[in-house]
Amino acid sequence: MNHYADLKTCEDMKPEIDKTLTELRHYIGERNLPNDSDLLGIFGRTLVNCFSFMDKNLLSIGCAVYLAASIFDNNCTPNCFVTFSGLKVEVRSLINMPDLDLAKCYISYTDVISTSAARREVLYKGWFFLCECKTCLDEERAKYENSIKCEISNCQGIVSLPEASDTVQQIKLKIKAAREREEKRREKEKEGEGRRKWRREEGKKYSGDEGKEKTKDKEVNGEERNEVEAPRCSVCGWTPSSEKLKQYWNTVAFTKKQLKAMDQNNLNIEYCLQTLEKLTNFSPRNAWKVKILDLSFNAAILNSCWSLALKYGEENLDGMRFYYSDNSPVLSLFLFNLGKAKIYLKEFREGLHILEEAELFLTTGLGTSHPLVEELHQLTLLANEDREICLERWSTATKKDEKRQLHQVHSSGDEALAKIFATLNQISHSSPQNLSGV
Repeated sequence: MNHYADLKTCEDMKPEIDKTLTELRHYIGERNLPNDSDLLGIFGRTLVNCFSFMDKNLLSIGCAVYLAASIFDNNCTPNCFVTFSGLKVEVRSLINMPDLDLAKCYISYTDVISTSAARREVLYKGWFFLCECKTCLDEERAKYENSIKCEISNCQGIVSLPEASDTVQQIKLKIKAAREREEKRREKEKEGEGRRKWRREEGKKYSGDEGKEKTKDKEVNGEERNEVEAPRCSVCGWTPSSEKLKQYWNTVAFTKKQLKAMDQNNLNIEYCLQTLEKLTNFSPRNAWKVKILDLSFNAAILNSCWSLALKYGEENLDGMRFYYSDNSPVLSLFLFNLGKAKIYLKEFREGLHILEEAELFLTTGLGTSHPLVEELHQLTLLANEDREICLERWSTATKKDEKRQLHQVHSSGDEALAKIFATLNQISHSSPQNLSGV
């Protein structure tokens, strides 16, 4: 599907189309360009079927089209994950599938750390469909996406703020209008010259009706928003003032602007810190705060600021677990980097526990030969070389040997020897040696 009608009427895509046209004229020349209709068709097919080409650190470095892999549909809680081995795309299942059914294999087209309205808007602008997955329709999840902390002392509740825009309704109207325009265009092509004038008049009439319909919908939606109760704290019932609400949405607008200004491959840590300073009253699971904390975490790692990375990683751990499922390789990558930060700061024992948690689904999603999985194994070996961990492992192995020998003596029926070993074992445990000086 080329989405010709959608691209023709999409104002947001015009700058991207003009930029592509300029580059094509530069590289292949004006004479080699196809006509406008064919060009929009090619652009539309490329847009909806391309994959974000990633390097070994899962950072986007370009786009690529894979015809066979374009069969996979979107789900904001995917059961498959896309990686690249050289120029080859690999789609791995994250769950056990007794029978392989490609219609039940889903990948995520966009970042899931976002509000459902913002995510749906991105999906419509990029792929021209309204996502109706369980994640986008989850009302319990939506309570946290735009939420602030309660300002009453000692209250741990949150205040959920509903989206101010009618994104879903607008997308439905756009999809409906685009489909009707496409059907209308096809009908016009089949009609003769004598019917074209009448069809244009009908089109103008429809445009007027459509404008009335949109105005009516806005009025209805406005009435519905006025009937909604004022947001309250989920625990104590505290209600934020209108100034607080205005301040929140202004901060969200500022955050969106900062996100557009930042480049994933060259994150500006100063931008991240400036934005974080304005998000102090956001709840820990607020989608915008989780997003900025994740970018700050990655920016600190790229700049080798491991203490700062550890601080933001630990602060954002609950938020990342909330937005990503346990089997998500993206969550496993976050845990891998968090464990890496702990090991670099010589917190070996905690770092090992986090790496063990990250290993399973990082291996499942990326494969055993992926550079990140190999780096994880190297970090595990490095942490195991710590003196305290080596002594602890040696002490545990020694105790297991003593218990095994005692069990063998008991099973042999030699009571005298059993008593001797039991006495020795009791003495050794009553006055343990200080292994830290070994």
